[in-house]
Amino acid sequence: MKTFHDINNYYGIINPSLKRHFEDFKIMRFEELQISRDQKDLKLIKTPHLRDFFELSIGLKEQSNTSITIGENKFTCVDNNLIFASPSQVFSTEINKQEKQFMDRGYVIAFKPSVFIYERRNFEILNEFPFFNSHTLPQYIIDTEQLRAIHDIFPKIYSEYIENKDYSREVLVGQLNILLYNIKRILNINSETFINSSFQKIAIEFEKEIISDKEKITTINKYASRLNISPNYLSECVKKASNKSAMEVLLSHKLIIAKTLLKQTSKNINEIAEEMNFSETTNFIKFFKKMTGITPSKFRK
Repeated sequence: MKTFHDINNYYGIINPSLKRHFEDFKIMRFEELQISRDQKDLKLIKTPHLRDFFELSIGLKEQSNTSITIGENKFTCVDNNLIFASPSQVFSTEINKQEKQFMDRGYVIAFKPSVFIYERRNFEILNEFPFFNSHTLPQYIIDTEQLRAIHDIFPKIYSEYIENKDYSREVLVGQLNILLYNIKRILNINSETFINSSFQKIAIEFEKEIISDKEKITTINKYASRLNISPNYLSECVKKASNKSAMEVLLSHKLIIAKTLLKQTSKNINEIAEEMNFSETTNFIKFFKKMTGITPSKFRK
């Protein structure tokens, strides 16, 4: 599965006159994204992929013609919705034909941990701002009062980014922190709301190990060995962090890989089964049918 590392290349050229003055931070208005996206871009973001950065967006006014899939969650964009995605989540967006006279209103912010003055690791961001965690819902619909608390912060960040004055980076980081903590406040998210961070950390590391293996996903025992813990403890941590078994998490990732290979490549079923380390093609077919209810060939058609 393709992973995008460059924020600027991923979103394309929004404003040709705007310098690429930040490699680890970008903010865009929805209107700019709609105008800049060509058919190639739309096809690219429709295909399930990974991004090596965090993303948050606020849709102030949307035409409900965009559907987003983050992990296993698929939803339609609506007015006054907040959406969060982290580097460990498979992401895809499907944008249907837009009415010319209607332009969505809102903002998208993408950033890497290096943007912070005291650089945080991915896990520290997930722990401090749990709405980015893959075990939480990626979309929140907020009311008028909640919107009022953060509405003015987005245009301030956007103006600072565009103008790029002296100390703009420092001001942006400060405003980004204010935004994230305000979101944490209005969503009423605190450390007691979520699982103990030690369980959460192991669950996240487990998913990162699975993702790093791409098509060659292995066994629970081997992932536990990599993390220097017992398979039982790994299963216990994943269950407490996500309410799913370690095997359920592993199989869901395996299914995503299988679907991706069936959709994006011309390899036959035997080749895909071999690439995914199935000892027999029949085992791959049984796995896929058990997970989806249909055979790989039917899914491809």
